[in-house]
Amino acid sequence: FVVLIAALVLWRNRLSPASILGEVETVQAIVNAPETGILTELTVRSFQQVKAGEVLGKIVFNDPKTPSLLTAPVEGAITYLHAAVGDKVKVGLPVFTISRNKPDRIVAFLRQPVAFVPEEGAPVRIHPRARHKASFIATVQRVGLQLAPIRETLLPLTASRREVPYVEYGLPVIVSVPPELKLFPGEIVELTLLPKPVPKPLPPTPPAAKTNTPPSAVTNASPVKK
Repeated sequence: FVVLIAALVLWRNRLSPASILGEVETVQAIVNAPETGILTELTVRSFQQVKAGEVLGKIVFNDPKTPSLLTAPVEGAITYLHAAVGDKVKVGLPVFTISRNKPDRIVAFLRQPVAFVPEEGAPVRIHPRARHKASFIATVQRVGLQLAPIRETLLPLTASRREVPYVEYGLPVIVSVPPELKLFPGEIVELTLLPKPVPKPLPPTPPAAKTNTPPSAVTNASPVKK
């Protein structure tokens, strides 16, 4: 009975697919101040939708007639305002952050001890919470080459509720987002890492069919001269 329990635990930890949590990500663009000056105009608010190339603010350094324009580099939503109208901003410091509406990847971490390392291109089963009853199949885009701090949102509640700051390292795994799956940036999903299927061997090439056509006759006749 003890041996059977040990075998089941070993199978679950070593041979069964790994189930982890992942966080949905999207592309973020941080707009920095092109020069030091006063932020005299800001035409956006938090979570407002903007288009690429749209003028969102102005910074005045010396001449009010020639302000520096702040434009949106990508289409998306304003997720964070780092400054307000009337603030003095320094060159290179962020003024606002724009996030695209469509997620492009899922970031997850394998906790230690890392017993199963997926291969690039291996299938992943995505289990969204609440809104979707069905699961979706994605693929592993990239696996980290070294351990990195696991995000607090992906740690167990017992670790995130500690009074002392807790840092745990894990192996990062990047997973694609299926086009038919609608997710929000920042959403937490459950992932099941599956082993990469072994490609089927190609069937042997059949031998060329033999024909009974006699070979063409070879003659030594010389060409006729005109």
